[in-house]
Formats: sequence, C-alpha cells, structure tokens
Amino acid sequence: MKKILLASFGLLLAIMLIASCGGKKEKDSGSDAAAPKDSLTLKLTAEDSTTVFDLTVAQGPVEYDKTAQGYFVASINSVDQFDGYFWVYSVNDTMGAMASNLKKIGPGDEVVWYFRQIIP
Repeated sequence: MKKILLASFGLLLAIMLIASCGGKKEKDSGSDAAAPKDSLTLKLTAEDSTTVFDLTVAQGPVEYDKTAQGYFVASINSVDQFDGYFWVYSVNDTMGAMASNLKKIGPGDEVVWYFRQIIP
C-alpha cells in the first residue's frame, strides 16, 4: 500500500511538473513581478525535534550530495534538479540559510521545499 501511495504521489508530481512547463507565458505587471515562480512545493510539519533533512527523508525518497557545507538535496520524490531548477527550503516562512542536515527544527515547525528556478 505504501509503495502504491508513493508511486501515486510521484506520478502526481511528474504530471504537475509537465503541466507547469507548457502553456503561454504571461508578463505580470503587478508589484510581485520579480517574485520567484515555483513549479512544485512540498509542505511538511515536524512532530519531534529533528533536522530539515531528516524530516524530508522520512516522507519519501531523497537524493543528495555530501559537500563541505552539508547535504545538497538534488532530488525529492524522484523530481531531480535540472536546467537551473533546484530544491530550496524554508522553515516557518524563512528561507534556509544553511544545509538542510544542519538546520534543526522542533515540534510544529513547518518546512516547505520549493522546486525553484535559480537565476544567477
């Protein structure tokens, strides 16, 4: 049952990713025109004291690279980084300023992962 649920979630994420890539691009003239556009988001809530990384790994498959600065998350639920899109996180609406395995969180903290285009 868990495998079916994970496969269904992965399929849903893939469909959302494909759907968000197509279509006509519109120019937004509003005040938030410079705000980043996210293809996907993943919301998690901590039940115990842990790290952002450990909470994320507990929800499903995660691929990552070990670096001198900590773990760099490359894929969540089989959605891999590509063409300038990367996984970045926030905790309680504050963007992460360190590797996810170093960021400690407590009960009730809300973690949101964004699959976001990062333009240098």
